[in-house]
Amino acid sequence: MKRLRPAMLLLAAVMATAAAASSRYIRFECQRNGVTYDCSFTLYDTGEARAMTATAQRADADAIPTLLSLPRAVTSPDYPDVEFPVEAIGAGAFAGCGRLRSLDLGATGITTIGQRAFAECSQLHSVTLPASLVTLGTRAFSKCTALTRADLPAELKELGLYVFEQCAALSSVAIPAGLDTFGSYLLDGCSSITTVVCKLPAPELKALGLPDAAYAAATLYVPAGRAALYSAVADWNRFGHIVEAGDVNADDSLDSADVSVLLEMVLAGGVADGVQLMLADVNADGALDSADVAILLELVLSSR
Repeated sequence: MKRLRPAMLLLAAVMATAAAASSRYIRFECQRNGVTYDCSFTLYDTGEARAMTATAQRADADAIPTLLSLPRAVTSPDYPDVEFPVEAIGAGAFAGCGRLRSLDLGATGITTIGQRAFAECSQLHSVTLPASLVTLGTRAFSKCTALTRADLPAELKELGLYVFEQCAALSSVAIPAGLDTFGSYLLDGCSSITTVVCKLPAPELKALGLPDAAYAAATLYVPAGRAALYSAVADWNRFGHIVEAGDVNADDSLDSADVSVLLEMVLAGGVADGVQLMLADVNADGALDSADVAILLELVLSSR
């Protein structure tokens, strides 16, 4: 068998590298419903497109609909056969869009919402965040004075500073269990808060920023067996009422009455949401079933 000389081997390696590198990085903008998207992808000489992505970069405040649903992907006339998944909303993209009233991102695969992305959207009262969301930037919804409720998705890992600062109408917020980063002053100046559902197994040593009167009037819902822990940590211990999961009837005690109510809920199909789900989902797996009943029964028996 004939052996290749070193020079020939080097030439073959260079040619292989050149062939592998026959691609172009392409970036451009496209517009849909008053929103400008920053799109990019890698196009190979074979015609194959890879690494497609799109970021909602900025919005025309006068052109976007009042009820806004972002698409899961966008396309461009220049590349009609390529879809660009919308994966992020850029910093300040929708800031100051005064006519925006409702935002639905539930059908998207967005993982990042940048700093001040929806700040000062004064008429925004309803927000549905995507299950895929990982990062929610600093002041993302700052001064959205009409916003009434905020349910943060279970997969969220990074929560910036002052996310809901001065959201004067905000009455309810749900904080997921798996956060890696919890920014201070999440609810700074939110004077209408009545309900905070916090699924963190232990309270963060961060100030929430609620006004004194709001702390006194609000109820904090925490995981099973964690009420004492939250009651011992500054800021969290200022809530007027702390209720832990398992106290299904919210009477400040774990007893057979809670087991009976939970059993009825499970037998009825396990349908619940919001605070009711938090209280009844004792093992925090997102479902109401016999496992929750068994754990609650064990908690009740061990407390006697």
